[in-house]
This record gives sequence, structure tokens and C-alpha cells, in this order.
Amino acid sequence: MTIQSRAELAGWLSIRSVSGVTVTYARQSPVLSGSLTAVPADTLVNAIEDDGSEIRLKVRDYLVRRSELEVILGVGEEPARGDSITETVGDYSRQFDVIDLVGEPFRYWDKGYLVFRIHAVEVDKITTTTTTAGA
Repeated sequence: MTIQSRAELAGWLSIRSVSGVTVTYARQSPVLSGSLTAVPADTLVNAIEDDGSEIRLKVRDYLVRRSELEVILGVGEEPARGDSITETVGDYSRQFDVIDLVGEPFRYWDKGYLVFRIHAVEVDKITTTTTTAGA
């Protein structure tokens, strides 16, 4: 590992310790799932539709350490379109599906290829609290 890679990893670990959240990463085929720590970030993307109109798309990016994701998916496996990330916020869970953004479901956050920046969009929000009768 180069000095630059070590410095980038130290920076990443510092960011993760302050801003990291526990998420569940899942793949449907083959069925794989596990928890890991990710740093969420929002990105606004301007896109042009086929008719020439411009739209703004809000993308949720997750910074994930490659070695943590490989524990779930297998060594050498990368994020893929259709994978899902579930993040619990307060009393609800938000599900995000990995998408191809400009032809890529992820890009590397660092030059050492140790941290993925995974592109996803929200597809579902589920309340996790339950109410009791007569409450």
C-alpha cells in the first residue's frame, strides 16, 4: 500500500467514524445480504430526456469500504445495478436500489481503490414502528 493510499484510508476511516451509518447491503441473485458501515451522501444530477427536456435527479451515494462489501459479496465482487441498500432513519427504513449513473453503478472514491462510491435511488420507505390497539 502506498503512502497516499494509507493517507486516503486514514481519512476515510475518520469520515466513517463521524458520519457512518449501519446499512444492509443485499443482492438478489445469488441471494446475499449483510450489514456494514457506510457514509451516505446526496448528489443532484441534471439529465436530458429523449425529448430534450431537462430533469434533476437526486441520487444517494454510499461510501463503502471495498473489503467490507467483499465480506458480503465475495472477494473481487463489485456493486451492481439492482443491488439494494437499506438504511434505517428514526422510525422508518429507506430502501435504495443501485443504479447505473452515467454508465456506472459505482466509482472508486480513492486512488488506492479501497472505497466504493455506490450510486442509488430511493425506491421505498417503510415505517418500522408499530402501534398498539387503544393507544
